Amino acid sequence: MLDISLLTKNDVEAAGRIWCALEKEVHPTSVTCRWDFVSTWLELYGDVVEYWFAVGTVEDEVIGMTLITKETHRPLPLSVAAYHIGTNGEPFSDAVQVKHGKILVKKIYEREFYAGVLEAINTFKWEEIVLDDVDAGVADGFVGVLKKNERDAGPRQHDDEVYNIFYY
Repeated sequence: MLDISLLTKNDVEAAGRIWCALEKEVHPTSVTCRWDFVSTWLELYGDVVEYWFAVGTVEDEVIGMTLITKETHRPLPLSVAAYHIGTNGEPFSDAVQVKHGKILVKKIYEREFYAGVLEAINTFKWEEIVLDDVDAGVADGFVGVLKKNERDAGPRQHDDEVYNIFYY
């Protein structure tokens, strides 16, 4: 059975060790799954963005890990409690704008991990969950989880196979 733990910004060193160990097992092809990229993003935005590390385990084996961030500084008439999966949520004027973002997870556990990440976000008071510019496979995985739970994603925008999913 999958268990999701949330580590805070006070746990960056431990999160880095866990992330790097999983990275060595999974051998990700996307820079968005590499600790070098994630830790650099945290150095740039960690002081202005609330974030957590979602760590998925099955029988004490780490099977997936991603960043959950609370969006800050989006220019809207009313504030929205938006949470992002991955390295997003930074002030828009300074955004890195990752394309084809992926999630660090063992392939056989993808859907289960995606479902667990959404359940973890449900522990927060949220109004919107956003996957910014994710790879088509990641988008399909999350949309599949939502459909299985009889939930629907909002606008699923795509441009050159890069997807944005908004879940309300």
